[in-house]
Amino acid sequence: FFLMIRRPPRSTHCISSAASDVYKRQPPRISDFKRGLELGRGKFGVVNLVSHKKTGMLFALKTIRKEIVKKEKMLNQIIQEIKIQSKMDHPNLVKLYSVFDDEEHLYLLLEYCPDGQLYKIMRSKQKLSEIDSCFILKEIC
Repeated sequence: FFLMIRRPPRSTHCISSAASDVYKRQPPRISDFKRGLELGRGKFGVVNLVSHKKTGMLFALKTIRKEIVKKEKMLNQIIQEIKIQSKMDHPNLVKLYSVFDDEEHLYLLLEYCPDGQLYKIMRSKQKLSEIDSCFILKEIC
């Protein structure tokens, strides 16, 4: 799970809960999105900023190669992570809106949080200011 930095009120880039309900009824397809810049990369895949072609809403799309998941025998762990994350509802945790796949990839459609991961922000600074520290502590609690 990723702890995200978000400045209140919620970013206008984050999807509304009404739009989230649409994906519960009809899963998206990769062709519904225009891929943008790369937000991150990990052992199993890559995360890109994507925009929904019809609405223009921004999301983070985690693309996981099925071949690597099978090779590393991580399927159960990925399924468990999806189950847990889909039930989480907290303003400082990234929201998982939908999971869909094709023959080669598993896609996780996630909330786009433009302020980034807390871990990366803390690593990029030698020392956080008192104001930043107070803000982060308040957001976590």
